[in-house]
Amino acid sequence: MKITIHTKLRRAFTLIELLVVIAVIAILAGLLLPALAGAKERGLRASCLNNVHQLIIGATLYASDYSDWLPPVHLPSHGFNQFSEEHYGRYIYTDPFGQANVTVPGTITVTQAFQNLGFLYPTKYAGSGQIFYCPSYNAKPKNPLGLGAADYSPLITSDGSGTARSSYVWNPWVDTSSPTPYYKRLFPKVSDLSNNGGSPRLLLTEFFQPGGTMTAPAINPVNCAHERSQALVVAFTDYSVKAIKINNKLMSDMWVSSGSTLYWGPTNAQGTMNAFVADVEAQH
Repeated sequence: MKITIHTKLRRAFTLIELLVVIAVIAILAGLLLPALAGAKERGLRASCLNNVHQLIIGATLYASDYSDWLPPVHLPSHGFNQFSEEHYGRYIYTDPFGQANVTVPGTITVTQAFQNLGFLYPTKYAGSGQIFYCPSYNAKPKNPLGLGAADYSPLITSDGSGTARSSYVWNPWVDTSSPTPYYKRLFPKVSDLSNNGGSPRLLLTEFFQPGGTMTAPAINPVNCAHERSQALVVAFTDYSVKAIKINNKLMSDMWVSSGSTLYWGPTNAQGTMNAFVADVEAQH
């Protein structure tokens, strides 16, 4: 008896079929990745909002213990609460001996060391160093602080020049009627902030420098924590914390060129710092 064995040949994918599958996967990935990136940005912005809320509460508690004085700045070779450019409001520590890469102490031992919101650190109003740093900068290897997340958690470590700067600009209004080159902080006390016709004052803003040109400003991703959502986290004296939109007016009012450097401050002819702050307050 003859036995016949039937075998079924397996047909492999053709090259065209493989290319179609790969193309479909690439399309789906292209649709999904932006959504995942957007969700990640929203999470980081929420963490930033929480940081800012804790900072302004801590600053208010600090003022209640220090005769109404908000955390001041007193940089070496500068007078008390002198404030001529935005980075004056970002300093939280300057090593009095100029030592590099130092661990910031947990107590006030030397005058003119802690600055601005940095006073909340030794007075125990700020918790760990993470609160001074927007987590969105973790993915920016050339961030403007010169430091990374590891330098703020759990203890703050200064940079190569012995300083540490927050990603938040504290109490940025300035008195442009005071003599140059150093202007005075306009609202050094809590009671000074109340004289605004009942409207809230800006108390804190994230650091931000626009790119492009003065007539065609653009968002610089390196110098903007939330460039994907084009938002800036700010806090007001009524304890509201918001993510406002970065618009062209805000950017053009703060844009100024000094050689190859972009900065904002009252030392230029436009008075960009106060113009920027007014633009932010208009979005309250």
